[in-house]
Amino acid sequence: MTDEINREELIAEANTFALDFPSNVKTLKLQNMVDEAKGIVSKPTTVIVDKLKKPLTFRQKIIAKKKAAFETRVVTITNKDAREADQVTTAHLSFENNFFGLGKNVPLDIPVQLEVSLIKIAKAAMMTLHKAEIKNGKATGNKVPVRVAKYAISYGE
Repeated sequence: MTDEINREELIAEANTFALDFPSNVKTLKLQNMVDEAKGIVSKPTTVIVDKLKKPLTFRQKIIAKKKAAFETRVVTITNKDAREADQVTTAHLSFENNFFGLGKNVPLDIPVQLEVSLIKIAKAAMMTLHKAEIKNGKATGNKVPVRVAKYAISYGE
């Protein structure tokens, strides 16, 4: 209801400025015409799609994906596996697809500048721990496998 009232007011205002517009003009375009007649300069509120602009080629899409994957951030990666945390000083992180790949040995517990794609790989790394099975409040003596994240990731500046 308020949209209709605003549109009616907008049409009346456009008529006072003697603007020429079709009856099916969009409200946003009519608002811009009225603002222009008033002398108000504002940023367009809609994104005008250039129909002549060609879509990205397959190669351009690959280049864009590669650029996003190789963007860097400063992170600190910590090994949460108590069985090897006191001995392991690096983590090997790598990925590869049909078009590009990357692999690095990353030092643990030290802030490093690392590619976003490798950070995602570290977040996705899982390990299996075996926890005691408890039923009805009593330990059964069996172990149950549990999947947990292998690395803790802290983001720096």
